[in-house]
Amino acid sequence: MRDTTRCVDPAATIGTSRCSRAFVSSEARGGQLETRVGSFNTWHHTKFDQVGNGPGSSNFGQVTFAFNPRVFQLGGKIYF
Repeated sequence: MRDTTRCVDPAATIGTSRCSRAFVSSEARGGQLETRVGSFNTWHHTKFDQVGNGPGSSNFGQVTFAFNPRVFQLGGKIYF
C-alpha cells in the first residue's frame, strides 16, 4: 500500500561551505587573528515539506512548511 501521508521531493543538493584565514600580526609576540565565514544551504535550494493532503481540508495541495533558508555565519578569534 502506498503512503499518501507524506510528500517527498526530489533530492536536492544542500551545500555547506566554510572559508577561514589566519593573519599573523607579530611573530616575536605570537599575535594572530583568525577569521572565518561559513554558510549553510549555500546553493539555496528550497526543500518543501508537509503538503496538505486531506481531500476535505482547506489547505489541500498547498505546501505548509519549508526547511531553513540560506544562513551565513561570521566568526573570529584573536590570539595574543
